[in-house]
Amino acid sequence: MEACQNPDVLSTIMLVSEILKIIFIIVPIMLIVILGVDILKTVVATNEKDMKRNISIAVKRIIACVCVFFVPLLVSLFTSLLANSNVEIGYGECLVNANNNYIKTRIIEIADEYLEIAKENRDGVSINEAKQAIEKITDEAEKQIRLDEIKKIEEQLIKDADKYLAIAKEKKTMPAVVEAEKYIRKITDKDERQKRMDEIAKIREEITSTEYDLSYYRKFYNALSILHSGQPPYKDNTIALFEAAGQAKFYGAECDLRMSGSTLYCAHDVGPGSATKFVDYLNVCKKYKMKAILDIKYASSGWSYNYSTMLNTLGDYISNNNLKDIVIVQTSDIGTMNQINRRASGVKYWYLITNSSGYSKFVSNMSSFKSAGVVSVNMILNVSSSSSVQNIKNNGFKVCVYSLDSDSLRKQHAGYGADYIMTNSTS
Repeated sequence: MEACQNPDVLSTIMLVSEILKIIFIIVPIMLIVILGVDILKTVVATNEKDMKRNISIAVKRIIACVCVFFVPLLVSLFTSLLANSNVEIGYGECLVNANNNYIKTRIIEIADEYLEIAKENRDGVSINEAKQAIEKITDEAEKQIRLDEIKKIEEQLIKDADKYLAIAKEKKTMPAVVEAEKYIRKITDKDERQKRMDEIAKIREEITSTEYDLSYYRKFYNALSILHSGQPPYKDNTIALFEAAGQAKFYGAECDLRMSGSTLYCAHDVGPGSATKFVDYLNVCKKYKMKAILDIKYASSGWSYNYSTMLNTLGDYISNNNLKDIVIVQTSDIGTMNQINRRASGVKYWYLITNSSGYSKFVSNMSSFKSAGVVSVNMILNVSSSSSVQNIKNNGFKVCVYSLDSDSLRKQHAGYGADYIMTNSTS
């Protein structure tokens, strides 16, 4: 049985066995003493009845002495028979194993098993379990050898954590921070772990402080510039286009968000093989401190994915990478907003208005959209007017107008009061 190899069980059995040995010694001695008293009583007795009673008692005590003397022999014989039998009861194995040498050996074996697991897993839980097992070893030399190995594992964990912490400091990107945190959490020393987590918190804060003073960004007649799709020589949703927008000090860049497998992409009219990975787009936005404006797309030609699954993936990615201050989600569907909100709190939304009926829908449900997290609308230029822009702004929202590629249009809609101008040109 497995219990017959458990040092704690075997120690209990050995203790019981030692107690029985003492009993087997003391009881016969007591019986012999009492028997001697009974015989003495028989010798000095003058009454025949008393003599017979004392003899009867003495005979019973002799039988009891013989039985007690033979119990250890019978137990030993029974144990030997069980140990050598083919009956898989296991109790004989327990009795055989219940000795100091086996228990000490088994404790070391178990400690070595946990030590191997700690070497393989290299995490706090496995290391602590190995330490607990090693502490049960009574041989101090054997114990110290294994504790030294644990110390080497812990030192290597700190080295690994410092390596990835240095990468996070250099790159200053959220994926690098998340990777560093994974290794830092493995450090078993609480103080060492916290010291590095404090450094990671500073890097996170620096990454998520995404805005310069607004005077830094390019403006069209006081309206902040937002990249839409792009124009030649740049293709839509490409790193080259996003880089050009960053270098031109645009406030934000739009990504047509799609998914293939479990990976998010930015793509307008190309398939997954030619699309820009979402993470690469994000890195450009962080590099130039641009807002990442995500236009959520349903699956179309060349793309096959479940829309709801994509929303869950996006929500988890925003939450896990603390992107709520970088990402803006653009949609006119409140169900989409609510689903993402269940995965990531504090996400900001731009309500997309593509026609006059979309404008009417928004105006009729402003309070609901505001509760969902809408902070601005992105309105097509033929719906934008002085009255429509001011109506939305008077209810606490900002306004972006798209797509304004001529200077006269930018001046006109900025004059209506638009806060953002979305354009295809980075020049």
